[in-house]
Amino acid sequence: MASLQKHRGKYYAHVSYKEDGKYKQKVIPLYLKQKKRAESRLLEIQRQEKLFKEGRIKLSDISVEKPPEEIKEKNHNYKRSWTLVINRFLKYKKRHVSKKTVQVYEVALRRLKNIFADKKYKDITRQDRDRFEEGLTEIYPNKTSYNIYLRSIRAFFNWLKDEGKIKELPFKFKQKATKPNRPKYFTQEQIDMILEEASKQSKELYARIYFHFNTGCRLSEIHKAIYHNGFIKITDPIKNGAERSIPIDDKTREQFFIAKEGQYTDNTIGRKFRKILRKLDLYKINGETYSFHNTRHTYAVKKYAETKDIYKVKTLLGHKSVTTTEIYATFNIDELRNDFNITDNNRKNQKGKPLTNQRKGQRDRTSRENNQKSMDYFQLNQQVVYNA
Repeated sequence: MASLQKHRGKYYAHVSYKEDGKYKQKVIPLYLKQKKRAESRLLEIQRQEKLFKEGRIKLSDISVEKPPEEIKEKNHNYKRSWTLVINRFLKYKKRHVSKKTVQVYEVALRRLKNIFADKKYKDITRQDRDRFEEGLTEIYPNKTSYNIYLRSIRAFFNWLKDEGKIKELPFKFKQKATKPNRPKYFTQEQIDMILEEASKQSKELYARIYFHFNTGCRLSEIHKAIYHNGFIKITDPIKNGAERSIPIDDKTREQFFIAKEGQYTDNTIGRKFRKILRKLDLYKINGETYSFHNTRHTYAVKKYAETKDIYKVKTLLGHKSVTTTEIYATFNIDELRNDFNITDNNRKNQKGKPLTNQRKGQRDRTSRENNQKSMDYFQLNQQVVYNA
């Protein structure tokens, strides 16, 4: 029977046979370095050897195909080079972006490494563009997911270029065109329902949800927020120390301090919020799923309905570009004002009662009297200066 022998780190099968009255041997490569896996392949050679001795196959037919595992072994050095450079990139990014973003980078680059397992990152060229797009599309058929991970891969290659590891980008990383999803928001009636249900569960949960509905802060931003002279101030170290200020009323300030001293983690708040939505039948509306982050969308849409100023909304949300904020301006403003019960008489930037004709006349007389007093005071000062 065929025997197993090792030569220069790899295993071979030796098949003995008799030809012209003499014993001879045929050496058959098994393409493996691991003994246990080589032994399993030896059984296949022994099966073929039996067929040969029965005269059913030729000697030249005894062989095994090169397994896919051997290809992986051959490209082991390539994968190692990928792993080293990816780890350096992730180590760099951990100092500049959040943990969740690092996780997205990690997943995207692991997929990239699998697509180009047989190449070094330096050897990728324009001819590999189709291979890259097909490989990424196969993993992420959804266009939105595709674009998210594509941005991560593009950031990785830009870093390689900045570090001098490659001279130029191998090809353009084009995103797939998608229809922008309109922000999902809760109406004023739904907000009241959510807050009422939260108040039944705990004081802290109510405070946390109320605060986010009235500031538009992200779930984790409350930990970086401070109160100062009627404003919530948030400094984001990840975004190069960018700071934004959000004006709040007394009730929001009260709820802020309650929420700030709370014991719930962000994950707990998100989970309890989803339970409230399910209980109120608000978790899915018109086939779309809602989450805690929609409190931020609600704040943005409501502020746009109140102010009609997309640039003010941009400042409140802390966006770098107004292009990001413009998605909130795609709604009909009259419908928004109706959803949030906003009327001309109760806008926050309009104080007191609307001016009647009688009050307008009184205002004009008061203005003229003040102007006259100013002129008299100016002339008196001029006379004093002249006499001096």
